[in-house]
Amino acid sequence: MLVLRLPKPICMEANRADEAGLDEAVSGVWAVQLAATRRQLGVAPGRAVRVSGTVFAAHTGHHHTPIVMSEVRVEEIR
Repeated sequence: MLVLRLPKPICMEANRADEAGLDEAVSGVWAVQLAATRRQLGVAPGRAVRVSGTVFAAHTGHHHTPIVMSEVRVEEIR
């Protein structure tokens, strides 16, 4: 499991049209679980990165942070 630690907390608005029924907002989140492997990302731990992807609210026991990101793309910040 990969977790991205954030420099400041974020929030995610509710999505009433979400098919999974995840219609609650999430706030004060300091970490996001990445649905990818370290090998897929190709970045060493502890590096500053810019991350983009698709976010959704955690909804299973496999999700360890309130927000999970899939289709992850990472760019190392130099």
